[in-house]
Amino acid sequence: CSVPVVTRGKSWYLYCLPDSDEQILLTGVEKPTQVAVMRTGENLSFESDHGQVRIKVPASLRTDAVDVLKVSWD
Repeated sequence: CSVPVVTRGKSWYLYCLPDSDEQILLTGVEKPTQVAVMRTGENLSFESDHGQVRIKVPASLRTDAVDVLKVSWD
């Protein structure tokens, strides 16, 4: 993962630091069922292929604080 992550059950919590890239890359994982911004609950689109997941976090959803995304595999 290209950002700090905490796992719990079938979910990963990604910590997007203020200076993190706009795109987050997860490797060695299957396609998730959902990616959401914890602060707003808004779902994010993502691409998944060959064991990689690319999540684009639009600047409009970023803050000056640490933004947390929830990636779920149900």
